[in-house]
Amino acid sequence: MLSAEDIQRCCWEQRTASFIDFKCGPPTRRRMAQQKILGELVRYFRIPLIVTSIIGNIAVIVVLLRYKVLRRNSSNMLIAQLGFADFVLGAAWTYGYRFYFMVFTALTSLLTIDYMLGELIKLKEVSALTVITIAAYLHQTHVSAQRRENSIVITQTAVMVSYMPDLIFSKLAKKSREAHYAMSPPVILSELIRYLRIPLIVASIFGNLGVIIVLLRYKILRKNSSNMLIAQLGFADFVLGVGLLIRCIEKEMSIAANIQVFNRYNCMLHGATTILGMNLLQATIIMIACDRLSLLVFPIFYRRHIDDMLWSIARFVISIVASLISFGGQFINFSFKNDIVICSSGAAWTDGYRFYFMMFSAFSSILTIVLNAVTVIVYWRQTRISAQRTQNSLVITQTAIIVSYIVFWCTPTIVYMIAVVLGYDPAIFGSITLILSIGSGFFASLNPFLFLWKHTEFRTFFIRFYSVRRVFKSASITAIPSALSHTIPAKL
Repeated sequence: MLSAEDIQRCCWEQRTASFIDFKCGPPTRRRMAQQKILGELVRYFRIPLIVTSIIGNIAVIVVLLRYKVLRRNSSNMLIAQLGFADFVLGAAWTYGYRFYFMVFTALTSLLTIDYMLGELIKLKEVSALTVITIAAYLHQTHVSAQRRENSIVITQTAVMVSYMPDLIFSKLAKKSREAHYAMSPPVILSELIRYLRIPLIVASIFGNLGVIIVLLRYKILRKNSSNMLIAQLGFADFVLGVGLLIRCIEKEMSIAANIQVFNRYNCMLHGATTILGMNLLQATIIMIACDRLSLLVFPIFYRRHIDDMLWSIARFVISIVASLISFGGQFINFSFKNDIVICSSGAAWTDGYRFYFMMFSAFSSILTIVLNAVTVIVYWRQTRISAQRTQNSLVITQTAIIVSYIVFWCTPTIVYMIAVVLGYDPAIFGSITLILSIGSGFFASLNPFLFLWKHTEFRTFFIRFYSVRRVFKSASITAIPSALSHTIPAKL
């Protein structure tokens, strides 16, 4: 029979061997060694968590049940119920992750009823409904004192937010176990992109819809052709957000049904709205760059047409027609019967349209960069007074839009162009167009925040429209005149 010293020495030798395999072993043994070392860390790291979970949650339950003023509130009782669930979780943690997740889900079902429907907690449902709950809460409690006093709502929201990382990593772990390899970078990237699309879609759709409503609601905003260009950009981003939503739903349904082979025509239709939004976005960005340049180069012409609604309508019609023509090109010589293994627009396109879209995207990106560079040079030469620079908020807003466009659109487009020129297999274009759509989603969701940050006139009316408070009386709101029409350099 082995003595305690022999057992300890044997365990030490096994750990040493695991460490050697971890540092310089073959890939298979290295992966096994990583899992062993991770298991050892989890064993010791679990002890303080169990102690904290048991003792801390017992203290929470005792305090909430001790005082009548606390237990009278149903929200406090939900927190006490959560404490009881965490107490059971701490006691049951040694029985395995699956059992603890089952216990946690069962005992916190009443707490999460405000955020989800269903037996199991899904990340998409929790995140979406949490965003809706926070938005409704901020919309209804505008007084800062109320926000500070309503600590229960803040506590529950913090609980839900802290719970989301657990959902993400639990799904990643489950995905890696099903794929029989531990947390490889492709699996992590794929899962992160799946969940990253959700806030982008929500921000793109609702944010840009809010921008359009405000810009069209007030006459002083919509009479300015530059503001109408921003509204047109918001519409393009809104269409792009809807397209990303359609693609996201299709992706989740195919994963749930375990579909491995896709119909080429259906995949192209699923991405059609996204492609239309991209085309409209490209045309609008070029017009914004031209608008900024014409302000500085042709100031008299700009003054005459800045308040002309027909000029704004004409630009919008031209953008729509050009986008529809570019969008319709993907149906030319299209094969409806072929199947593909990656459901994306890039994998479904014909070689001709793929080359056209690459050329169109690259040309529009280069044209936008050139127009922006010329505008910046002219602008800094003609506006040497710092006060004029800081007052011209609309120009700064448009510049921020162009910069974000270069980062989130032009960079993936250049990658796409290189892949087409080098003649990579068509299947790889699915991943490239996925990156392109994610970059477009970033750009589309970022624009509303850029408007609020740098466009003083828009920010004033945005607060006025969406605020329930009547702090901004009609006498106190002074419409800020359009900076573009009042900051033209004197030498022009």
